[in-house]
Amino acid sequence: MKLEAENYLGYIYRVYTPITENAKTELHTKYAVDIGIIHCVFLDDYAGSRGTNITMVGAAAWLANRNAQLEWVKSDPESVDRSVTPWVVVIKHNSYYNTWSNLQCRCSSPIFEINEDDVDKCWNDTYYSGTVYSQPQCGQMAKWEEAFSANDVNAMIMAHVHVHERTVMDVRIALFATVDYWLIGRSDNAGDFISFVFVFDLYTSVCTYVSQWMSALMPIE
Repeated sequence: MKLEAENYLGYIYRVYTPITENAKTELHTKYAVDIGIIHCVFLDDYAGSRGTNITMVGAAAWLANRNAQLEWVKSDPESVDRSVTPWVVVIKHNSYYNTWSNLQCRCSSPIFEINEDDVDKCWNDTYYSGTVYSQPQCGQMAKWEEAFSANDVNAMIMAHVHVHERTVMDVRIALFATVDYWLIGRSDNAGDFISFVFVFDLYTSVCTYVSQWMSALMPIE
């Protein structure tokens, strides 16, 4: 028996968020909320997708959803009063930079770099390697990172890879690498670990469950 994916049902009905009823109906799950001095931006990596229906990827409706979220990604952080909430932190699922080969994708041949000619192709659904359906983060990197940098986003918290890593800002690696990236979540990834650690990786751990907090607790220099 084939089981269909929940298609956002669990998230919409079990997680408390400020998402409107209309947004729930349209499966638009992005939102932002202020927590103390931090403006938290929650993004949907799979905007436009519909469960296990992979034919949606690349379709006009799928791209329209992605473009709508992109415009919001540009406008929401820009509207923040940094004198009141000086920190802007983006929270999303799929990690941009990690050391696990089976959880990576590429827009261009060089890993973690995107050639100018590949930006629109990657955003629209054509990767150099990997699949948009299972690894949507590469297409997002093509457009989102510029918006994050332009709006002085301080940090991104991501997961998906079941390891714990934190990057140091290094513009030699990525054009818009002005954001501190934290990967958190349960450890013990059984995938293919890249034997060397990238120069922008400040911390990597797959050891214990408690280590999931170590990345977040390390101070930003």
